[in-house]
Amino acid sequence: MSNLLFKGYVVNESTFVLNATIAQNKQQYVINPKLEFNINMNNDILKVLVNVKISNSLEAPTPFDISLKSLAEFKIKNMADLDTLRIEACEIFYPFLRSMIANITVNANMNPYFLPYIDFKKPVEAKKDSMIDNIVIRPIDDNI
Repeated sequence: MSNLLFKGYVVNESTFVLNATIAQNKQQYVINPKLEFNINMNNDILKVLVNVKISNSLEAPTPFDISLKSLAEFKIKNMADLDTLRIEACEIFYPFLRSMIANITVNANMNPYFLPYIDFKKPVEAKKDSMIDNIVIRPIDDNI
């Protein structure tokens, strides 16, 4: 049974920069996105602000840079502990983030890039086992 009702999301900021010389090489890339999840709960509303960054560097060249900030809102139907609500909210919203990033790359006439799978029940272990080198999940952020 779901504790949350997904009310929707908005994209607050989205940037895409093609790194043309790298993209022309048409090789395989190891892309290490940085994800930051900020959670806010006020009465029966839970908000999740997510920042996604993919940046080109000398150590890890990528054919594009992406920065995306998106805010999801949930109505709390059944009050549960904060960790349970955090896991549920991230599991519901993350597929939308994956789709947004894939759509940005497809619309740039590239092969779609999908963010890797994350097991939000174990964010520390997921960080070690995934292609993601940085996952930050903040349980409560009053500035959202």
